[in-house]
Amino acid sequence: MDFSKFSDDNFDVKEWVNGVFRSQKDEQQKEAYTATLVTKLQRYIQEVNRSLEEISQQAVGNLPRVLRDVETLKKEATFLWQQMQQVKEEIRSVEQRTSHSMEVLVKIDSVRSRVEQASAALKEADNWSSLASAIEDIFRSGDIEAVAAQLQSMQASLVVLRNSPDYDDKVLHLEALKNRLETAVSPSVVATFMNHNTAEANKYHTIFRNLDRLAEFRNYYLKCHRARVNGKWQEIVSGENGDSKPVTETTDFALLGEFYELLLSVWHTEVKWCSAVFGKMESILIIGQLLLEVTLSVEYGPNTMISNSVAGTSVEKLDMLQRMYTTTNTFTQDLKQALYRDGGVSAFDDSMLSKLSDAFWHPYITHFMRYGEMETEALLTGLADVRMDSRDLIDLTQLLDSSVKKLFDGAQASVNRCDKLTGFLGVAGLIDAIEKYIPEYCDRFARQLRTIATSCGINKSMKSDSDVTEDEDWTVFQNCSRLISTCGKLLLRFSSFHQTFFSSLLLVEITDKSAPWNRYNYLKCGDPEIFSAFRGLVASANDDSTIQFFPNAKRRIQDLNQQAQNLAFNVAFAHVKRQLSSLPFIQEDHEDVNDAIISQSEMPMFSVSPSERATHIGQYLMTLPQHLEPFALLDTGNDDRALEVALRNGKLPFPAVAVEGGAEEEDLENMADMWLGSIVRATEHTYVEAVSQIPTLSPGSARQLVADFDYMANVVDSLGLSTSNEVLQLRELLNAQNSEDFKKATIKAPHRLSSVVSSMRKMSM
Repeated sequence: MDFSKFSDDNFDVKEWVNGVFRSQKDEQQKEAYTATLVTKLQRYIQEVNRSLEEISQQAVGNLPRVLRDVETLKKEATFLWQQMQQVKEEIRSVEQRTSHSMEVLVKIDSVRSRVEQASAALKEADNWSSLASAIEDIFRSGDIEAVAAQLQSMQASLVVLRNSPDYDDKVLHLEALKNRLETAVSPSVVATFMNHNTAEANKYHTIFRNLDRLAEFRNYYLKCHRARVNGKWQEIVSGENGDSKPVTETTDFALLGEFYELLLSVWHTEVKWCSAVFGKMESILIIGQLLLEVTLSVEYGPNTMISNSVAGTSVEKLDMLQRMYTTTNTFTQDLKQALYRDGGVSAFDDSMLSKLSDAFWHPYITHFMRYGEMETEALLTGLADVRMDSRDLIDLTQLLDSSVKKLFDGAQASVNRCDKLTGFLGVAGLIDAIEKYIPEYCDRFARQLRTIATSCGINKSMKSDSDVTEDEDWTVFQNCSRLISTCGKLLLRFSSFHQTFFSSLLLVEITDKSAPWNRYNYLKCGDPEIFSAFRGLVASANDDSTIQFFPNAKRRIQDLNQQAQNLAFNVAFAHVKRQLSSLPFIQEDHEDVNDAIISQSEMPMFSVSPSERATHIGQYLMTLPQHLEPFALLDTGNDDRALEVALRNGKLPFPAVAVEGGAEEEDLENMADMWLGSIVRATEHTYVEAVSQIPTLSPGSARQLVADFDYMANVVDSLGLSTSNEVLQLRELLNAQNSEDFKKATIKAPHRLSSVVSSMRKMSM
């Protein structure tokens, strides 16, 4: 039987018993099997007890021996500690006995060192004298390498003679000898560089390095090749180079590209050769310095070419400036690739990169600082080419509608130019340009609206029936509706343009990287205050999503939209206004006729018919809903969307006012209802004002006006609107039969209106 499971940590008695009996199939044998199992367990327990007893006896027997071993180890540790203390005391005693002797030895060693130094100094002094006396003979021999070796030995001797009294004189003498040698070898060094003689260059490199004059050696190389590159460039400019055209036939733009090609050619050629002489990293630094010096010193360089090219109109200036900028940027990217290919990017420190950036990009600073002026002129010049006038109203409407796209195409082009040219560093100038560009467009648009108003005779007054025309031409109003839709497009396109501009600003990264292939921060160099303002502008865009960058332009577009709606309203209302403008004069002329026909005492009120003027106005008002129907049937189409936006952003004259009981008129469901209500209220107000201007009013004329107002009230009611209190009050004042009735009517009427009617009817208040 396997009793190993009794030692498991997770031993379960029930599980073990069930497992043992699970294999016993015969029920009759289970009792016998159980008895056998109990017997085996008892024997196993006895074996375990016996094993425990034996192990316990062995442990008890071994304890004394373990205790003895521990005691022995303790005694040995104590003895070791005592020995260490004894050694420590002996060391201290030896140090005390030998300290004086060690001081003596140190002093003796110091004296020995000084004697050796003095001996070496005397030897070097003697050697210096020997070398100095022999140097003249070696110079006369013309052996440059021997002279260099002699000077190197003198230089080594001079290091030992640092504390000698005439050390400074010796230094000056040695420097004079070095200058003499340098003067002697300079023609050969120049010839070596010009001929790219690697072996000779390495020889002279070793000589100059041993004499601590590598800086002068590099300067010889820079001076030599700077003159060489400048000469080659002058050949290109003057046309002496066989591959180039005369300067008169070559644009400055093309010359700038050739200049950069020359610099890249110098880079590829000289880096490879210099690496064999100066080493790879050193050669990259030297050629970088060569490009810097050539760019700054060359006659007819980038600064001159860029200044000469940026001429003509502002559009041409910006176009050429952008082309020049692209050429320079392409060159810097090519230079970057060359650096990475040659593995020399790490050779340039920030100072060198900054100098290269200034050399390549500084010619653009003056022009970039005037970017705002040039952009303004370019935008206004482009706007001047947009046709916005025509004698035909339909053509004019179409021209103004198509001008919206041209307007914002020009604005977006200016944003793209600002991005490509300045990396949005010129955004302040761009904002100023847009703030002049869009208002100028609005001014031209507004002039056309005023021209339309004048041609329609909106402000013309009528003084007789013969002046009043009964023609109702709705063509002008329909075109005015299209103009309102055009203003809606202006609002929508402006909102979209502003959002695009805002998103572009959020992507602007202000960096101080000085590498020439990075965006050059001309503002920081040109005007730190403007750069600070630029940083604030970008921060504002990131902090406030509701900021408006073109407030003046937005206001002018909104004003233009209001002007277009005012024009449409005046066109729709012009017919009514013309009908009523002659009322005071006509009423005065016909007083006697009215009195002869109409008698207050003889004819009842219902027998008085409304005047022809009133019926004409009423019929006109009844036709308004069908002409205003486009305002009510707006859907999600672009044109209808623009019309809706324009209408929602405009304000109508004569808005709805509170009616009796203090409640406001119910909200109107669509813009057509709002326009209808506004025109009706304008009609009522104008009617009242026209009646108020009548000097005197006979009873018959008053009776006729009451009939007219009753008719107008029916018309207004049929249109689903309420007659104004002003009309109702005037009607009651005109309908008063005597002074007593008039006084009752004045209770609810305004004092001004009561006074006017009292004066014209000769009734006391």
